[in-house]
This record gives sequence, structure tokens and C-alpha cells, in this order.
Amino acid sequence: MGGGQPYHHPHGYPGGRRGGGRAVQLLEKAPFLVAITPDGRLQGFACAHPWHSREAYAWNVEATIYCAPDCVGQGLGKRLYTALLELLRMQGYYNAFAIVTGENKASHEFHKRMGFTKSFVEKHSGYKFGRWLDVVYWQYPLRTGDAPPEPVRYRLTEAEMVSILEKVNL
Repeated sequence: MGGGQPYHHPHGYPGGRRGGGRAVQLLEKAPFLVAITPDGRLQGFACAHPWHSREAYAWNVEATIYCAPDCVGQGLGKRLYTALLELLRMQGYYNAFAIVTGENKASHEFHKRMGFTKSFVEKHSGYKFGRWLDVVYWQYPLRTGDAPPEPVRYRLTEAEMVSILEKVNL
């Protein structure tokens, strides 16, 4: 979640120097929420993208949260993630997964407080910052039940989005 700790993000921010058109791809299937100051400084973001490209996994997403170091501990991450998870639920997704490097204790605690459960650990599987890192997978059930799923709604109405953002004061 920032603060100088290794967190999961594939070598840059979406749409940034190395992200290319990934931001457009993200926006096609799930929300991308951004919090900025009145003067335009990034405070944080929460977004999701498909968990896997195979059709059988179309109801699962990987969720990402980031807060600028000076915004950590002020409730912004909780508000962003709460809104993101509710919007994903409204779209019809069933599970949100989060991937966190093993040593990022603050992010592990955050995901636990948000209701995620630890699913598994990949030992020595991510290479960043000049070293090998463990990668921990967290899972959040957006829906339950065994009934066949409805298709995911890639677009919510403006009223649906506004209602959720207002609930969490974003």
C-alpha cells in the first residue's frame, strides 16, 4: 500500500511509462478509482482487472490498492477498497484476489481487516528491488452460492456508481 514497502504492481503504474495501454484495458471491465487533492496530487487509487484470461475465470478479478505514503493510515485506502469491492459485486464478479509481497506486513494487515482471507503463498516467486520475494494471495468473496453466474456487467450506470462513492465519502 505504498510507504516504501514492496507491493504488487507489474513494473509501473497502469498507463504509465511502462504500462502502455493497460489503463484502457482495465477500464473496459472494472472500475479504476482515483483520489487526488484539489491541486491534482495523487493520494491513491483502487482498481481491478480480470484474474485470468480463460472464460471459466471470467467472474474473478485481481484487485489493487495504492495510497501515497502521506495518506496511509487516514482511512483513504479503506474507502477506496470498500467502493471498489462493492462496485465489483454490483457488476456480478464472484471473487476478488489481491497479491501482496510476503514482507509487506502493512498490506497483509490491511487486507485481513478488509475481510480478505489468505489463500496461499508462492515462495521465492517475485523478483523486485534486486531480490527474490515471496508472493501471498488473498481472496475476498464478492458473492456466494452454487447457482450458475449471470454475465458480468462491464458497465454500471452513473447513478449506481455515484451511490457507492457517496456511501464511502469519495
